[in-house]
Amino acid sequence: WLKDEKKMSKSLGNVVRPDYLIRQFGADPLRYFFLREMTFGQDASFSDEGFLSRYNADLANGLGNTFARVMAMVRRYFDGKTPPEACGESTLRAKAEEAVARYLESMEGYEFHRALEAVWELLSAVDGYVTEKAPWGIFKAEGASGRLSRIMYNCLESLRLVAVMISPVMPGTADKVFAALPTDDAGKKQLAWGMLPVSAALGPDQGPLFPKVDDKAFFAEVKVSEQVSEQGSTQQSELVSIEEFARIKLVVGKVVTAERVPKSKKLVRLEVDLGEGQPRQIVAGIGGSYQPEELVGKLIVVVANLKPATLMGVESRGMLLAATLPDGSPVLLTPERDVPPGAGVK
Repeated sequence: WLKDEKKMSKSLGNVVRPDYLIRQFGADPLRYFFLREMTFGQDASFSDEGFLSRYNADLANGLGNTFARVMAMVRRYFDGKTPPEACGESTLRAKAEEAVARYLESMEGYEFHRALEAVWELLSAVDGYVTEKAPWGIFKAEGASGRLSRIMYNCLESLRLVAVMISPVMPGTADKVFAALPTDDAGKKQLAWGMLPVSAALGPDQGPLFPKVDDKAFFAEVKVSEQVSEQGSTQQSELVSIEEFARIKLVVGKVVTAERVPKSKKLVRLEVDLGEGQPRQIVAGIGGSYQPEELVGKLIVVVANLKPATLMGVESRGMLLAATLPDGSPVLLTPERDVPPGAGVK
Protein backbone atom coordinates (compact mmCIF):
# COMPACT_ATOMS: atom_id res chain seq x y z
CA TRP A 1 0.00 0.00 0.00
CA LEU A 2 1.08 3.57 -0.75
CA LYS A 3 0.18 6.63 1.32
CA ASP A 4 -0.74 9.63 -0.84
CA GLU A 5 1.01 7.89 -3.79
CA LYS A 6 4.26 7.48 -1.82
CA LYS A 7 5.74 4.36 -0.25
CA MET A 8 5.13 4.22 3.49
CA SER A 9 8.10 4.63 5.80
CA LYS A 10 8.68 5.75 9.38
CA SER A 11 11.27 8.26 8.22
CA LEU A 12 8.69 10.00 6.02
CA GLY A 13 6.14 9.85 8.81
CA ASN A 14 3.43 8.66 6.40
CA VAL A 15 2.56 5.31 7.95
CA VAL A 16 -1.19 4.65 8.20
CA ARG A 17 -2.23 3.77 11.75
CA PRO A 18 -5.43 1.75 11.39
CA ASP A 19 -6.14 1.70 15.14
CA TYR A 20 -7.15 5.38 15.00
CA LEU A 21 -9.53 4.82 12.06
CA ILE A 22 -11.00 1.74 13.71
CA ARG A 23 -11.70 3.69 16.91
CA GLN A 24 -13.40 6.41 14.86
CA PHE A 25 -15.32 4.33 12.31
CA GLY A 26 -15.09 0.64 13.23
CA ALA A 27 -13.32 -2.09 11.28
CA ASP A 28 -16.01 -2.57 8.61
CA PRO A 29 -15.48 0.74 6.75
CA LEU A 30 -11.71 0.23 6.75
CA ARG A 31 -12.00 -3.30 5.31
CA TYR A 32 -14.44 -2.00 2.71
CA PHE A 33 -12.07 0.77 1.64
CA PHE A 34 -9.08 -1.55 1.32
CA LEU A 35 -10.93 -4.15 -0.75
CA ARG A 36 -12.85 -1.64 -2.87
CA GLU A 37 -9.77 0.43 -3.73
CA MET A 38 -7.31 -2.40 -4.32
CA THR A 39 -6.82 -4.66 -7.32
CA PHE A 40 -5.64 -7.85 -5.63
CA GLY A 41 -1.91 -8.36 -6.13
CA GLN A 42 -1.18 -4.77 -7.17
CA ASP A 43 -0.16 -1.62 -5.35
CA ALA A 44 -2.92 0.64 -4.09
CA SER A 45 -2.90 4.07 -2.49
CA PHE A 46 -4.43 5.15 0.82
CA SER A 47 -5.28 8.75 1.63
CA ASP A 48 -7.41 10.24 4.37
CA GLU A 49 -9.34 12.18 1.72
CA GLY A 50 -10.02 9.02 -0.29
CA PHE A 51 -11.13 7.08 2.78
CA LEU A 52 -13.54 9.77 3.94
CA SER A 53 -14.93 10.18 0.42
CA ARG A 54 -15.66 6.44 0.20
CA TYR A 55 -17.16 6.46 3.70
CA ASN A 56 -19.54 9.33 3.09
CA ALA A 57 -20.45 8.51 -0.52
CA ASP A 58 -20.63 4.71 -0.48
CA LEU A 59 -21.45 3.87 3.14
CA ALA A 60 -23.29 6.85 4.64
CA ASN A 61 -25.15 7.86 1.47
CA GLY A 62 -25.15 4.70 -0.66
CA LEU A 63 -25.80 1.87 1.78
CA GLY A 64 -26.89 3.75 4.89
CA ASN A 65 -29.40 6.15 3.33
CA THR A 66 -30.90 3.56 0.97
CA PHE A 67 -31.40 1.10 3.80
CA ALA A 68 -32.90 3.76 6.09
CA ARG A 69 -35.18 5.06 3.32
CA VAL A 70 -36.61 1.64 2.47
CA MET A 71 -37.00 0.53 6.09
CA ALA A 72 -38.83 3.73 7.07
CA MET A 73 -41.39 3.26 4.29
CA VAL A 74 -41.96 -0.43 5.02
CA ARG A 75 -42.44 0.26 8.74
CA ARG A 76 -44.97 2.96 7.97
CA TYR A 77 -46.89 1.26 5.15
CA PHE A 78 -47.11 -2.23 6.65
CA ASP A 79 -47.25 -1.60 10.41
CA GLY A 80 -43.72 -2.71 11.19
CA LYS A 81 -43.88 -5.94 9.16
CA THR A 82 -42.52 -7.15 5.85
CA PRO A 83 -44.98 -6.70 2.95
CA PRO A 84 -47.71 -9.39 2.78
CA GLU A 85 -47.22 -10.14 -0.91
CA ALA A 86 -43.95 -11.10 -2.62
CA CYS A 87 -43.10 -10.41 -6.25
CA GLY A 88 -42.12 -13.12 -8.71
CA GLU A 89 -40.68 -11.09 -11.57
CA SER A 90 -39.53 -7.47 -11.80
CA THR A 91 -36.82 -5.29 -13.31
CA LEU A 92 -35.23 -4.98 -9.87
CA ARG A 93 -35.14 -8.74 -9.39
CA ALA A 94 -33.39 -9.08 -12.76
CA LYS A 95 -30.78 -6.51 -11.72
CA ALA A 96 -30.34 -8.23 -8.36
CA GLU A 97 -29.75 -11.62 -9.97
CA GLU A 98 -27.31 -10.06 -12.44
CA ALA A 99 -25.43 -8.41 -9.53
CA VAL A 100 -25.27 -11.71 -7.65
CA ALA A 101 -23.83 -13.49 -10.70
CA ARG A 102 -21.17 -10.81 -11.17
CA TYR A 103 -20.38 -10.83 -7.46
CA LEU A 104 -19.86 -14.60 -7.34
CA GLU A 105 -17.72 -14.61 -10.48
CA SER A 106 -15.56 -11.75 -9.16
CA MET A 107 -15.11 -13.30 -5.73
CA GLU A 108 -14.11 -16.58 -7.33
CA GLY A 109 -11.42 -14.72 -9.27
CA TYR A 110 -10.20 -12.73 -6.23
CA GLU A 111 -11.42 -9.52 -7.87
CA PHE A 112 -12.83 -8.16 -4.65
CA HIS A 113 -13.11 -4.59 -5.94
CA ARG A 114 -15.32 -5.75 -8.80
CA ALA A 115 -17.43 -7.87 -6.45
CA LEU A 116 -18.12 -4.84 -4.26
CA GLU A 117 -18.73 -2.72 -7.33
CA ALA A 118 -21.53 -5.13 -8.32
CA VAL A 119 -23.07 -4.82 -4.84
CA TRP A 120 -23.08 -1.03 -4.99
CA GLU A 121 -24.59 -1.06 -8.46
CA LEU A 122 -27.47 -3.06 -6.97
CA LEU A 123 -27.83 -0.47 -4.20
CA SER A 124 -27.99 2.23 -6.85
CA ALA A 125 -30.63 0.21 -8.68
CA VAL A 126 -32.72 -0.05 -5.50
CA ASP A 127 -32.52 3.71 -5.02
CA GLY A 128 -33.50 4.33 -8.64
CA TYR A 129 -36.33 1.79 -8.42
CA VAL A 130 -37.79 3.59 -5.39
CA THR A 131 -37.63 6.92 -7.18
CA GLU A 132 -39.24 5.47 -10.31
CA LYS A 133 -42.06 3.63 -8.53
CA ALA A 134 -42.76 6.45 -6.01
CA PRO A 135 -44.31 4.20 -3.34
CA TRP A 136 -45.39 7.22 -1.29
CA GLY A 137 -47.76 8.19 -4.10
CA ILE A 138 -49.15 4.66 -4.34
CA PHE A 139 -49.73 4.53 -0.58
CA LYS A 140 -51.54 7.86 -0.70
CA ALA A 141 -53.77 6.72 -3.55
CA GLU A 142 -54.26 3.01 -2.77
CA GLY A 143 -53.10 2.41 0.80
CA ALA A 144 -51.20 -0.81 1.52
CA SER A 145 -52.20 -2.37 -1.80
CA GLY A 146 -50.86 -5.47 -3.47
CA ARG A 147 -48.92 -3.35 -5.93
CA LEU A 148 -47.25 -1.43 -3.11
CA SER A 149 -46.50 -4.70 -1.30
CA ARG A 150 -44.73 -6.17 -4.32
CA ILE A 151 -42.66 -3.02 -4.88
CA MET A 152 -41.48 -2.82 -1.27
CA TYR A 153 -40.82 -6.57 -1.11
CA ASN A 154 -38.50 -6.19 -4.09
CA CYS A 155 -36.58 -3.47 -2.25
CA LEU A 156 -36.29 -5.42 1.02
CA GLU A 157 -35.25 -8.63 -0.70
CA SER A 158 -32.59 -6.75 -2.65
CA LEU A 159 -31.25 -5.33 0.61
CA ARG A 160 -31.15 -8.83 2.10
CA LEU A 161 -29.02 -9.93 -0.85
CA VAL A 162 -26.77 -6.91 -0.33
CA ALA A 163 -26.28 -7.92 3.32
CA VAL A 164 -25.35 -11.48 2.33
CA MET A 165 -22.83 -10.24 -0.22
CA ILE A 166 -21.13 -7.72 2.10
CA SER A 167 -20.98 -10.14 5.05
CA PRO A 168 -17.44 -11.43 4.27
CA VAL A 169 -16.14 -7.84 4.15
CA MET A 170 -18.40 -6.05 6.65
CA PRO A 171 -19.78 -8.69 9.01
CA GLY A 172 -20.85 -6.18 11.65
CA THR A 173 -22.84 -4.14 9.16
CA ALA A 174 -24.45 -7.26 7.68
CA ASP A 175 -25.51 -8.32 11.19
CA LYS A 176 -27.22 -4.95 11.71
CA VAL A 177 -29.18 -5.37 8.48
CA PHE A 178 -30.14 -8.94 9.42
CA ALA A 179 -31.23 -7.73 12.87
CA ALA A 180 -33.75 -5.45 11.17
CA LEU A 181 -34.98 -8.08 8.69
CA PRO A 182 -36.83 -11.24 9.85
CA THR A 183 -34.30 -13.53 8.20
CA ASP A 184 -33.50 -17.10 9.27
CA ASP A 185 -30.02 -18.66 9.07
CA ALA A 186 -30.55 -19.77 5.47
CA GLY A 187 -31.61 -16.27 4.48
CA LYS A 188 -28.38 -14.89 5.92
CA LYS A 189 -26.28 -17.11 3.66
CA GLN A 190 -28.13 -17.89 0.47
CA LEU A 191 -28.20 -15.64 -2.59
CA ALA A 192 -31.35 -17.09 -4.15
CA TRP A 193 -34.21 -14.63 -4.66
CA GLY A 194 -37.28 -14.90 -2.42
CA MET A 195 -35.83 -15.97 0.96
CA LEU A 196 -37.38 -13.05 2.87
CA PRO A 197 -40.63 -14.09 4.60
CA VAL A 198 -43.83 -12.07 4.10
CA SER A 199 -45.89 -10.46 6.89
CA ALA A 200 -43.10 -11.01 9.43
CA ALA A 201 -42.24 -8.52 12.16
CA LEU A 202 -39.26 -6.29 11.50
CA GLY A 203 -36.52 -5.87 14.08
CA PRO A 204 -36.10 -2.62 16.03
CA ASP A 205 -34.82 0.53 14.38
CA GLN A 206 -31.11 0.79 15.26
CA GLY A 207 -30.48 4.24 13.85
CA PRO A 208 -28.20 5.07 10.91
CA LEU A 209 -25.79 2.37 9.77
CA PHE A 210 -23.14 4.96 8.98
CA PRO A 211 -23.59 8.51 10.32
CA LYS A 212 -22.19 11.04 7.89
CA VAL A 213 -18.88 12.55 9.00
CA ASP A 214 -18.06 16.25 8.75
CA ASP A 215 -14.92 16.77 6.64
CA LYS A 216 -13.43 19.57 8.72
CA ALA A 217 -13.93 17.71 11.99
CA PHE A 218 -12.36 14.55 10.60
CA PHE A 219 -9.23 16.23 9.25
CA ALA A 220 -8.76 18.25 12.43
CA GLU A 221 -8.88 15.06 14.50
CA VAL A 222 -6.49 13.34 12.07
CA LYS A 223 -4.07 16.23 12.55
CA VAL A 224 -4.19 15.83 16.33
CA SER A 225 -3.67 12.06 16.01
CA GLU A 226 -0.69 12.54 13.69
CA GLN A 227 0.90 15.06 16.05
CA VAL A 228 0.66 12.60 18.94
CA SER A 229 1.90 9.71 16.79
CA GLU A 230 4.84 11.72 15.48
CA GLN A 231 5.76 12.71 19.02
CA GLY A 232 5.65 9.07 20.13
CA SER A 233 7.61 7.92 17.06
CA THR A 234 10.33 10.49 17.71
CA GLN A 235 10.61 9.42 21.34
CA GLN A 236 10.96 5.77 20.35
CA SER A 237 13.38 6.18 17.45
CA GLU A 238 15.74 8.94 18.59
CA LEU A 239 17.83 9.62 21.66
CA VAL A 240 17.92 13.26 22.76
CA SER A 241 20.50 15.13 24.76
CA ILE A 242 19.83 16.92 28.04
CA GLU A 243 20.17 20.22 26.17
CA GLU A 244 17.54 19.21 23.60
CA PHE A 245 15.14 18.03 26.30
CA ALA A 246 15.63 21.29 28.19
CA ARG A 247 14.21 23.17 25.22
CA ILE A 248 10.80 21.62 25.89
CA LYS A 249 8.90 23.76 28.38
CA LEU A 250 6.67 21.54 30.51
CA VAL A 251 4.48 23.30 33.05
CA VAL A 252 1.51 22.51 35.26
CA GLY A 253 -1.76 24.10 34.16
CA LYS A 254 -5.21 24.34 35.70
CA VAL A 255 -8.23 23.98 33.43
CA VAL A 256 -10.47 27.04 33.78
CA THR A 257 -13.10 26.25 31.14
CA ALA A 258 -13.74 23.38 28.73
CA GLU A 259 -16.19 22.89 25.87
CA ARG A 260 -16.51 20.65 22.84
CA VAL A 261 -15.48 21.98 19.45
CA PRO A 262 -18.68 22.05 17.32
CA LYS A 263 -19.05 19.17 14.82
CA SER A 264 -16.19 17.21 16.40
CA LYS A 265 -16.54 14.05 18.47
CA LYS A 266 -13.12 14.27 20.11
CA LEU A 267 -11.83 17.84 20.06
CA VAL A 268 -12.24 19.89 23.24
CA ARG A 269 -11.36 23.59 23.57
CA LEU A 270 -9.75 24.39 26.91
CA GLU A 271 -8.81 27.63 28.66
CA VAL A 272 -5.82 26.70 30.84
CA ASP A 273 -4.21 28.82 33.55
CA LEU A 274 -0.44 28.49 33.16
CA GLY A 275 0.40 31.25 35.63
CA GLU A 276 0.80 33.78 32.81
CA GLY A 277 -1.92 36.20 33.92
CA GLN A 278 -4.28 35.20 31.08
CA PRO A 279 -5.49 31.63 30.40
CA ARG A 280 -4.01 29.86 27.38
CA GLN A 281 -6.35 28.35 24.75
CA ILE A 282 -5.53 24.72 23.95
CA VAL A 283 -7.40 22.27 21.69
CA ALA A 284 -7.04 18.59 22.61
CA GLY A 285 -8.40 15.36 21.15
CA ILE A 286 -9.62 13.94 24.46
CA GLY A 287 -13.39 14.28 24.04
CA GLY A 288 -13.83 10.54 23.58
CA SER A 289 -12.52 9.85 27.09
CA TYR A 290 -13.44 12.97 29.07
CA GLN A 291 -16.56 15.09 29.41
CA PRO A 292 -15.78 18.83 29.32
CA GLU A 293 -17.34 19.45 32.74
CA GLU A 294 -15.08 16.93 34.48
CA LEU A 295 -11.98 18.70 33.17
CA VAL A 296 -12.72 22.07 34.83
CA GLY A 297 -10.45 22.57 37.83
CA LYS A 298 -8.17 19.69 36.88
CA LEU A 299 -4.39 20.08 37.09
CA ILE A 300 -2.63 18.88 33.94
CA VAL A 301 0.82 18.92 32.34
CA VAL A 302 1.23 21.10 29.25
CA VAL A 303 3.91 21.52 26.61
CA ALA A 304 3.92 25.30 26.68
CA ASN A 305 6.37 26.26 23.93
CA LEU A 306 4.94 24.47 20.91
CA LYS A 307 4.21 26.49 17.78
CA PRO A 308 0.49 27.39 17.60
CA ALA A 309 -1.69 25.12 15.46
CA THR A 310 -5.17 25.75 14.09
CA LEU A 311 -7.70 22.92 14.42
CA MET A 312 -11.16 23.37 12.89
CA GLY A 313 -10.62 27.12 12.89
CA VAL A 314 -9.60 27.23 16.57
CA GLU A 315 -6.03 28.17 17.49
CA SER A 316 -4.29 25.86 19.94
CA ARG A 317 -1.29 27.20 21.88
CA GLY A 318 0.03 24.13 23.61
CA MET A 319 -0.38 20.39 24.02
CA LEU A 320 -1.60 18.30 26.94
CA LEU A 321 0.43 15.29 28.03
CA ALA A 322 -1.40 11.98 28.36
CA ALA A 323 -0.62 8.30 28.62
CA THR A 324 -2.19 5.99 26.04
CA LEU A 325 -4.10 2.83 26.96
CA PRO A 326 -3.90 -0.27 24.73
CA ASP A 327 -7.19 0.72 23.06
CA GLY A 328 -5.77 4.16 22.23
CA SER A 329 -7.72 6.07 24.88
CA PRO A 330 -5.83 8.98 26.50
CA VAL A 331 -5.29 9.30 30.25
CA LEU A 332 -4.20 12.78 31.31
CA LEU A 333 -1.04 13.16 33.37
CA THR A 334 -1.68 15.03 36.60
CA PRO A 335 0.60 16.00 39.53
CA GLU A 336 0.37 13.86 42.66
CA ARG A 337 -0.18 16.92 44.89
CA ASP A 338 -1.68 20.37 44.41
CA VAL A 339 0.85 22.70 42.82
CA PRO A 340 0.34 26.25 41.54
CA PRO A 341 -0.35 26.82 37.82
CA GLY A 342 2.86 27.56 35.98
CA ALA A 343 5.02 25.27 38.10
CA GLY A 344 7.76 23.74 35.98
CA VAL A 345 8.00 20.02 35.25
CA LYS A 346 11.48 18.46 35.03
